[in-house]
Amino acid sequence: MINKILRLDFVLSKWFAGKRKTENVVPGLAYLFLSKVIYLGEVFVFLFLKLVGVKEPIFMAFGIMIYSLLVILIGRSPIEQTVRNPVFEKYYKSLSKSQVYVKRAIALFTLIASFFFMIIGSIMIARIKF
Repeated sequence: MINKILRLDFVLSKWFAGKRKTENVVPGLAYLFLSKVIYLGEVFVFLFLKLVGVKEPIFMAFGIMIYSLLVILIGRSPIEQTVRNPVFEKYYKSLSKSQVYVKRAIALFTLIASFFFMIIGSIMIARIKF
């Protein structure tokens, strides 16, 4: 499952990096993938902080910021090592032009959907009285 998401993000990262800046593909892919993980995880961090009894917004923002930084610091290196495998480049080269467009659209949709899930989930949790 993670490899499928990484393949989609690889196609999107190739598009964002452009044809001439291929050295930006792997770090870009790591941040795209980790952004999705952070967006989805922030809802659970927010819920946990609310259940623990943290009510000050500054402490909630600080908790979410620490979670985000930890995910990036811990997850970036393993993701980059996984993606440096030539299998991802072969996969990208095997795709037709229309398949590349579809993969880009799906990857962009999952990124935007995870962001909106974070926003909606945070609003719904904020309205709950514990």
